[in-house]
Amino acid sequence: MSVRNLKSIYEMATNEQIQQGLNWYPAAHATVEYIADSNKFPKETVCQVLSALSPRNRWHQNIKDTDTVLKAVTKGMTPEDVSVNTFGHNKRKAFKIAKGTLDILRSSRKTYSFVQNILHHSDKVVTIDVWHLRAYYLKDVEFRLTDSRYNKIESDTLKLAKKLGYKGYELQAILWVVVKDNWKVLKAQELVPGMRKSKQVIN
Repeated sequence: MSVRNLKSIYEMATNEQIQQGLNWYPAAHATVEYIADSNKFPKETVCQVLSALSPRNRWHQNIKDTDTVLKAVTKGMTPEDVSVNTFGHNKRKAFKIAKGTLDILRSSRKTYSFVQNILHHSDKVVTIDVWHLRAYYLKDVEFRLTDSRYNKIESDTLKLAKKLGYKGYELQAILWVVVKDNWKVLKAQELVPGMRKSKQVIN
């Protein structure tokens, strides 16, 4: 059923949305390279900082916050000296990464996958954020994204991507564009009975 949901969302995509999705990760990779060169940090470090700051953060603000943290670390500043548009523990994590005392581990599935997709164009993992969950379930969800659930959604996404002729991260980006562009309409149509707002927790 949920694979069918992903396919139905994909079938809503316009040619422009498909191209936006295909362009997203290459553009993000180029952005990481630019920030790394500008701040004299390794690309891996920059990408991990970017990912650590990504939860509930708009992309353009995510980029600004990454630059802010890197510049602050270079100047010897602390997390309390700067403001970013994500959670406090994510900001502190980003500072530790920038200082070289912490890495994003595979156990942090979403942020780890985000790094692998952006920096290495890995087709073995999928970045499953709140928008991908909405595409998968056609509703907001209230449960914690456990490893077993992550594995199932990731596997279903990779299989569908292969069937459609895409890399996993390419399909995820296309779905992200389509769902973000159409979520208000999808919710208004109540495609799933009992669709409602609820809390979602993603690492």
